[in-house]
Amino acid sequence: MSHRSQILFKQDELSVLTYKHRGGFPETVVPLLRDYWQWCPRKNIKYLTSTWFYYCKRQMEDRVRSEKYINPDYSPVDTDEIGDFHPVARNYGICADGSLNWDTEHLYVVDIEAETVAHYTPVDDFLFESESLTETTARTPDETYPLAIDESNKPCVESKQGGKMSESETGDSSSNQSRVSPICQARDCTKLATLAIQSQNGHPHKEWKLCSGHYEEVNGIDPWYDEEREWTLRKLYYRCPNGGRISHNSILKYEDEGGYPCSCGDRHPPQIIQ
Repeated sequence: MSHRSQILFKQDELSVLTYKHRGGFPETVVPLLRDYWQWCPRKNIKYLTSTWFYYCKRQMEDRVRSEKYINPDYSPVDTDEIGDFHPVARNYGICADGSLNWDTEHLYVVDIEAETVAHYTPVDDFLFESESLTETTARTPDETYPLAIDESNKPCVESKQGGKMSESETGDSSSNQSRVSPICQARDCTKLATLAIQSQNGHPHKEWKLCSGHYEEVNGIDPWYDEEREWTLRKLYYRCPNGGRISHNSILKYEDEGGYPCSCGDRHPPQIIQ
């Protein structure tokens, strides 16, 4: 699956909604946006968004030209014509109608003035079929990341309150300094999961991983069928010792490539999973 995402660039009352065809996980998109922010630190939405396409499509062009990206259907970009499905022609685009695609799995909102990127995932199931762009951006994001790099030359990760995550939020302690731990699957919860509830609808291993507070709230019963709960469920993510997030789907995708890309900017070895 391509894991499609949309990226909304906004500045005051102006906004441009863009599309990324594949690789929509935060550990892929957030580092890409941070790299772009360092390369093109403009605070003008007209130039920032147009140059974004150049930046991303130029990377795709370099991949097509490289020996590592061999596909007989993908001709060099300097030929007279490239097909509709050529990576340079297809992977990034503008959403002319300004709405969320039904098959989008991740939405990112880049606030140009605040220099942050907010990440949203769907409330219902795993696609934005029943939610509009306005409805989505009106709620609290799953996570908010700064686009700038801090003084230690490492990306810092912000909690939804806007500050760096505290020790209790990140779960940093002597027992897990070098491990990646699951985050509670109750949306908007930043605590680490400590208990699991078996469920036929659970993601990804037919179970929901919850913190002790949300576990007690549903009394250990499958939350999927609890109509009285005031929170929704989300996909499984892990938190690294640096405060970054890795999606479980990304772990499956990169498990044979010597490490998992993380939104903190590092690539973690397979043995780090707890």
